[in-house]
Amino acid sequence: GLTLQSCGELVVLSLDGASRRDVLTPRERSVAMLYSRGHSYKEIARLLTLSPATVRTYLRNAYLQLGVRNKVELGIALQIPATKC
Repeated sequence: GLTLQSCGELVVLSLDGASRRDVLTPRERSVAMLYSRGHSYKEIARLLTLSPATVRTYLRNAYLQLGVRNKVELGIALQIPATKC
């Protein structure tokens, strides 16, 4: 869809599209967010009642789908973009 945003005397037009983080399943997104915030594989596995191997699989998929190479890039890719005027 099309979004109109007033910015002083200007009007900003933007097309709404799926963000990069929307390519992840809800479970992959949960695991990736916890990992990017500093939780270990074992902590995430315990919190979400998964095996550490499953956590690794979800993280591998998230890295590939988001095109990131490390935890910092993962955290940035998962952030909700701020609307700027």
